[in-house]
Amino acid sequence: MSKLAAAVALTALLATAGCVEPPVTGPVVLALPASGRTYEQFRADDAHCRTVAMTAIGGTASPGTASPGTANPGTAKRGPAGPAAQRNYDSVYAQCMVAAGDAVPSVGAPPFAYPAYPYAPPVYEGPTEFTR
Repeated sequence: MSKLAAAVALTALLATAGCVEPPVTGPVVLALPASGRTYEQFRADDAHCRTVAMTAIGGTASPGTASPGTANPGTAKRGPAGPAAQRNYDSVYAQCMVAAGDAVPSVGAPPFAYPAYPYAPPVYEGPTEFTR
């Protein structure tokens, strides 16, 4: 294989590798246990809500791999790839955790601020001798 063909093949490989989206494997949102609930209750809610969210976006279990924090091999869930799938997963997960009584802090949109004018507004000085 010539050097030119190898360079073209390597460039094509690197160009397509940058387009790959990672699959959804878990929530990106923060969930906290409610006051008065044990850590075991929170873990049970978390596991249930992860399953509900993965089912909602059409994810499946990957045999032979384990999710981070689980002791069972074969329990990892992998969902479709892309930012839309991650947003849907996070939305369903957060709703499920709130419904279970846990806390999901939200970061709202920043308050709207009018843009600053690049110049001062004109000043009205009244009629001049040219307008009489």
